[in-house]
Amino acid sequence: MNGQRGQTSPAGGVKKNLAGLTHDLISLAELQAQLVAVDLRDSYSRSVVPAVLVVTALLLALGAMPVILLGIGWALVNLAGFGEGAAFLLVSLTAIGLAAAAGWWGVQKLKASLGVLTRSRRELSENVWWIKQALLRQQTQSELYRRHV
Repeated sequence: MNGQRGQTSPAGGVKKNLAGLTHDLISLAELQAQLVAVDLRDSYSRSVVPAVLVVTALLLALGAMPVILLGIGWALVNLAGFGEGAAFLLVSLTAIGLAAAAGWWGVQKLKASLGVLTRSRRELSENVWWIKQALLRQQTQSELYRRHV
């Protein structure tokens, strides 16, 4: 009426800013959940083969190996002239070394397949940083407004 434009009330401005911030936070949470779902799906598909390798290595080491190792040990005794103790010790150490190498390789592949989750962790930390900055800006704007009024 006196020639000034209608101004929004301070409460209306805070309400509008808070609604926008809430909308952004919900959107970020949805995107973060979608990213975790994609990362888990990728991680699962990449970890199937290494997990099968680890299980196979364990089954071979625990199941079929005693028979094979005895056969190799007796072959060393009969064909190469080794003593029984030396032959069986050599075969046992070789088998343990092979099982350890297969298990180590499988574990390394399994770790690499789960490394895809670092993308979700990095994105979450960036989102948390953004939220902190947005809240800080909101707090600073509120303090400036209170000083002005």
